Amino acid sequence: MPRKQPGVFKYTTKAGHTRWGYIIDLHTDYAQGNRRQRRKRGFATQADAADALAKARNTIATGSDYFDAERMTFLTYLDHWIDTLPATGIKERTLSDYRNEIRRYIRPHMTDVRLQKLSPLHLEALYRTLTERGGQHGRPLGPHTVIRVHRVIRKALGDAERKGLIIGNPARLAQKPSTAQDDNEKPAWTPTELRHFLDAAATHEHFALYRLAALTGMRRAELLGLTWDNVNHINQTVRVIETLITIDGKPTTVPPKSRRSRRVIDLDDETATILKHHHTHQFQQRELVGNAWHPGNYVFTGPTGQPHHPDNISRTFTDFVRTLPITYITLHGLRHTHATQLLAAGVNPRVVSERLGHANVAFTLQVYGHVLPGQQRQAAEAAAGLLE
Repeated sequence: MPRKQPGVFKYTTKAGHTRWGYIIDLHTDYAQGNRRQRRKRGFATQADAADALAKARNTIATGSDYFDAERMTFLTYLDHWIDTLPATGIKERTLSDYRNEIRRYIRPHMTDVRLQKLSPLHLEALYRTLTERGGQHGRPLGPHTVIRVHRVIRKALGDAERKGLIIGNPARLAQKPSTAQDDNEKPAWTPTELRHFLDAAATHEHFALYRLAALTGMRRAELLGLTWDNVNHINQTVRVIETLITIDGKPTTVPPKSRRSRRVIDLDDETATILKHHHTHQFQQRELVGNAWHPGNYVFTGPTGQPHHPDNISRTFTDFVRTLPITYITLHGLRHTHATQLLAAGVNPRVVSERLGHANVAFTLQVYGHVLPGQQRQAAEAAAGLLE
């Protein structure tokens, strides 16, 4: 078969529309018979085809693998994409999150569709599946989790578009779940339920952790990354400067997720006392273990001072909550409980935002503003009172 001249070409579709494409040499060792070209069609303008050709040539020139995207499946592309991300300088924490989303939510539920045939309909079908039965044991997934999956797909396909492997990013057109209803229905306990939980957990091995979570709103990673160096018993404060997360299945200490997440949180008297008792008990346990004690100086540890695995802590919490006659929430629900109870009690939203480590007050009000239904009435009465 005669070799076509590499470059941009114009053609007419069966419907009579003018379209553009390009031809590129993938191998040039013609003496050995290793001749291979690739043709790509479907560009609306000559400039689009020329731009895609330039990107493809650059990919080959820089030594990167050049994909036969017409035959490659979306899942195969994701494998290569995630393997090349470390070279881009991506944070290890973010890379681990991407791997988890692909492993847990995309690969098990995505059909083996070719990369170039992937459409918004394929992605919307995936999102529906995840929403209905994408969680553990076939449970539904919340909109926020599905949106995290959508963001990973959108970035992966955006990189594919930038490299000229696909024309257009179908994730930009796919309908993603709305979080409006989910934001207003974050499960949280009433003060009565919280008191019942803390009373029942008083003898639990993780009671100090549960109490600190419920009365500070700290994230799981912040609780597990807390060290005694950052607990001030005199001032009754804890300082968040490290977090413990799971990267490739292993607990790893990393900085907080943002600048505002680094903060000092005041403790109430009872929580401070419980934390002191926990410190004393841990010191006694450390004396028994001796040199086998883990050197991390973590506040919440296993029997030899080693940090807890985050997933185990969440699992233990949910198992315990299911034994109680109260609303089911996850460990993260203690954070929501703290926020909603403070706002319902009239605490300044700025203070609540600072305790939670949110990026700004606007975000706090966006997420938790629904728990302040009476404030509009108070504002109306206050405005009218000024006229009297």
